[in-house]
Amino acid sequence: MAQVGALVTRGWLRKALEASTKNLRVLDTSLSRDASGREEYLDKHIPTAQHLDLTKCVQPTPTLPNNIPNAECFQEYAQSLGINHDSHIVVYDHGNYFSAARAWWLFRMFGHENISVLDGGTPHYGLNAAATFSNGEEHVEDVGDFTVNVNKSLIKNFDDVKDVIGSRSSQIIDTRRGKHFMGEVEEPTTHTLRALQATGQPLPKRMIRGHIPGSKNLPYELIICPDTGLMHTPEELKELFEGHGIKLNKPMIATSYTGFTNCIVALAAHICGKADCAIYYGSWTEWAQRADEDEQIRSPQKKKSMSG
Repeated sequence: MAQVGALVTRGWLRKALEASTKNLRVLDTSLSRDASGREEYLDKHIPTAQHLDLTKCVQPTPTLPNNIPNAECFQEYAQSLGINHDSHIVVYDHGNYFSAARAWWLFRMFGHENISVLDGGTPHYGLNAAATFSNGEEHVEDVGDFTVNVNKSLIKNFDDVKDVIGSRSSQIIDTRRGKHFMGEVEEPTTHTLRALQATGQPLPKRMIRGHIPGSKNLPYELIICPDTGLMHTPEELKELFEGHGIKLNKPMIATSYTGFTNCIVALAAHICGKADCAIYYGSWTEWAQRADEDEQIRSPQKKKSMSG
């Protein structure tokens, strides 16, 4: 099967399913009511789709509530979903790209490049009169042979970002909303707080407002057309990057709240031809707890206690 682009349309996926395209694997990555999203998957999913639980194989910590999955565990998990080394994976979610983009990046970081995101997710897929949905569990006929081969160029940690601040060797793209970037609102966000609470460990004692020195702000929501729920065209995305002072021909590290929304911007960069945008997986949740005084751009209010 020829490699397809990073984004596929509902029409492309429907035709591929009707043709029973060889090596196609569809994964529902949605996160919702029960955190893993499994309940919603069992209620309604695109035919043949397996459920990919993004909380699987993850050992969260107070600074990394959405930590990277253990590689060996992830390999076995992907194999159990029937993923092979030559599979073309299509991931989707409920239309905000939040978890689909994260899954897209995870598989690429673990060495699997032949993966696409369904543009618009299930809301847009369901607009097609010919679209059908399934419920219940989908049977996996054979265990796959997917093997992890970590692409270290796509993942950055706290120390990597510290080095970049000093060397200016890469652009740092902050994908949070503008008010969070400017330190004008309380931290953590409601979503981040839920992620921290889900670790089952004591909440951190400080959460600084602001942004990493030298970073540029490109809120992830701008990547998506508000009228259609689809991603902007490559031409529009290139203009968006350029308008925010981001050069697609220069090294790039994307950061976010907890390591999800930065994957949306990395996906957009990939669509524009920038295939090596790296992800700082600890993002602001880690940085705001660990960075020194001179490594943070903050609002006048420096600290917020979360312990009451």
